[in-house]
Amino acid sequence: MSVTHNECVHGCNYSEDEIHVFFLCEVARQIWLASPWGLRWEALRLNDLMSFLHCLFNPTDLIPIHEDDKETFLFFGATMLEYLWKIRNTSYHAIESPYVQLTPDLIRKKVNEMIDATKRDASASHSPEVSDRHIRLSWRKPTAGFIKVNSYATMRSNGCFLAIIARNEEGKVLSIHSFKSKVSIPEVAELEAIAKAMHRAQVHGWTKMIFETDAQTVIKALHMKDRSLIQWASESLFSNIMLNISSFQIVKFSWAPRIANNLAHNVSKWSATYYVVGPIDLIWLPSVCTETVIQKSAPEEAPWIQL
Repeated sequence: MSVTHNECVHGCNYSEDEIHVFFLCEVARQIWLASPWGLRWEALRLNDLMSFLHCLFNPTDLIPIHEDDKETFLFFGATMLEYLWKIRNTSYHAIESPYVQLTPDLIRKKVNEMIDATKRDASASHSPEVSDRHIRLSWRKPTAGFIKVNSYATMRSNGCFLAIIARNEEGKVLSIHSFKSKVSIPEVAELEAIAKAMHRAQVHGWTKMIFETDAQTVIKALHMKDRSLIQWASESLFSNIMLNISSFQIVKFSWAPRIANNLAHNVSKWSATYYVVGPIDLIWLPSVCTETVIQKSAPEEAPWIQL
């Protein structure tokens, strides 16, 4: 998102930029102050946007947030940014007068729903039966010397968000990246995610690659080099992927069930929810994602299916 208006739409008599809209505008100050932590960003004297965002992800550096509350604080902060952006656009387009006084309650309600959902997921994943099944069906490490890149596309009404996760033979995360795309066809979006993954692998100079996703038809088409198996709109992407294969020493296309592609799935959903695009550091991700990183992976085995 970017701010291009010259003056604050809320009548603050200040030039409008991202820092002003999200942290220092009178409307933003009012809502942040109503948070459970009574935040006053102006008192921190931060000078650039990245410093503000770093504080959201690592609040204990500057704000007295208990370690156990860091995730709740991040949920709250991300939801706050979303609502402040909606309020700004509502005012800018003169759709209706934003009900600023109701916003803190709406934010708290949404954050509580997110926390409850996270707890339910965690409770289910920690049961012995479910945990054993997760281990058997979890992400599998690549063969020695290979880099595996998992990808996933989350569809939205105006396009999609793509996530790619690169890991080595030890299961170490080497790269996480998200992209916004205008593609609205799921199969084409999954293919674009693989194309993005190939490009990032080229940038990093990786030569032995496994590209994995849970889109079975897409993987089958790539494995068989048969574009007729998928959407006609994917012709350009399919051709580019076929051409780019020659830039690697070895390329394999692998299908995995959704549960084994869970990290890419969760990062893509998180990126779509909070409009996060670009390289992503693990410390940015909520526990629903990071628990997927550290969970025990299944032993190296043959591919999930023979295509």
